[in-house]
This record gives sequence, C-alpha cells and structure tokens, in this order.
Amino acid sequence: LEAEGTMNTSNNQKKEQKTTREALSLLTLASLFYLIGLGHVILNDVQSKNEDRQAVKIEERISNLNKLGVSNFDQQAVSSQSSVNPLAPQILIVYGPQDDPWQKEMARAVQEGCQIVAKSANFCKLMAISTATFDDVQAANAVILGSSVQDANTHYAVQQWIDQEWILSEMLPDKIGAAFVTAGGISAGQEGTLKRLLESMMIFRMMVVGGETWESAFGVSAITGEPPFTAAATSSDHFFPPECYLPPGQLISPLFLEQAKGLGRRVARLTLTMTSK
Repeated sequence: LEAEGTMNTSNNQKKEQKTTREALSLLTLASLFYLIGLGHVILNDVQSKNEDRQAVKIEERISNLNKLGVSNFDQQAVSSQSSVNPLAPQILIVYGPQDDPWQKEMARAVQEGCQIVAKSANFCKLMAISTATFDDVQAANAVILGSSVQDANTHYAVQQWIDQEWILSEMLPDKIGAAFVTAGGISAGQEGTLKRLLESMMIFRMMVVGGETWESAFGVSAITGEPPFTAAATSSDHFFPPECYLPPGQLISPLFLEQAKGLGRRVARLTLTMTSK
C-alpha cells in the first residue's frame, strides 16, 4: 500500500509538472503574440509619422515653388522625387566643431567653389554641426562633411552629430557625399579621417566622391600645425612653393584652399548633372 501511495504521489507530481509546463508554454506563446502585435503597432506608427513628415515637406516645397512664381508643375513628380529637392540650396556643407576657425575657413572655400559653378549664392548652404539637423541633410541633393582630426580620428563632436542626428532607417541613396578635414600634421590621420567620414555616408548608401585631382582622391585635407603651413613659417626658413605659405590674415595655406574650392566645384557639377536629369 505504501508503494502504491508513493507511486500515486509521483504520478500526481508529474501531472502537476506537466500542467505547469503547459501553462508556462501557453503564457510564453501569448506573450510572444503580444510582443509581435505591439511591434506591428509601433512599426505602423513610425511609418505613419514618416509619411506625415514627408507629406509636410512636399507641401512646403510646393508652397515655396508657388512663392517663387513656379507654376504648372507636376505635383506627383515632386512627390515621387523625395530625394531630389528642386529648391536652393541643393548642396549642404556641414563642418565641425563649430568653434574651429580652420574648419570654418575650409568650409567657406568649399562653398566658394560650389557657388562659382552654380552661379548662385543660395545653391550651397553652409552650416555648423551645432545648427544642422538630419532634415537639412534630407533636403539637400549633396552633403559635404568637414571635421578636424582628433587623435587620428573624426572629431568626437562631428561623429556624435552623425550618430545622434542621422536616422539609420532613412536611407539617402540618391545623394552625393564628400568630405574635407583639417589636421595638425602631414602624417597625423587626415586621410584615415576622410575615409571614415566617407564610410559613414556610405552606410546611408550615399554616392561618395573625391576632389578634382588625384591629390584629393578621397576628399580635401589641410595641414595647420606643421611648417611650411603655419603663420610662423617663411620662405627664408623653408624652400617650398609660394602657395604653401600663409598670406597675412589667413589660417589655411592657399594650396589647400584651392583644393577645397575644387571639391566644391566637382560636387556642384555632379549635383547639377544629376538634378537636370
């Protein structure tokens, strides 16, 4: 009788364990279905917000076209070309950190080269990372990023701006990307930083380009802390071409400023070619 009782107790325990496992399985399955449903709700909400934001942008662009006196355009064509902005500025130049005077001077040179090709002061928009947003990036046909070199890398403020402002779910496949950097020394990380900026843009499927010549194949870099590219360097101390030395009142050598203008010219030509088609 004791053995039979023990067996019955064991069977009851097994049944209870089986019932518990089944209940846990049902609870897990119910939780999974709930999470899947919640995921769909969140995804639909995000998509709806993106569509609403795109619709607002299209309405703003159409309104701007009307203000500019442009009429008889195809609204459907405007809606279908979300990555092609028909309004100036079409090229966005963003530099950082915002309080870096060398970066600002290079950025202005890039803008000058762009404006020479576009023959318009409004074609290129110059902004510091402190004021630029991902909406500005989306509204442009081309984006030229500038950064000072910090420990042979992209400056932390610029990388942080990309990491926090740019939305990975919104690709930019029809936009041109380019880069420029300022570095203290000739072998102090400028080419690696250029490539990292280009790689960040390539993650968003942008089409990246370099400058006008093979000397600026990956973009444009300026040396700011090593002779003869410093204010203290003179032709009597070093034997370099005249364009290497800083004219009074300038922070960047004319050699690098001309390359920066060339980068602006090339991106402007490509942007005009793409948007015209």
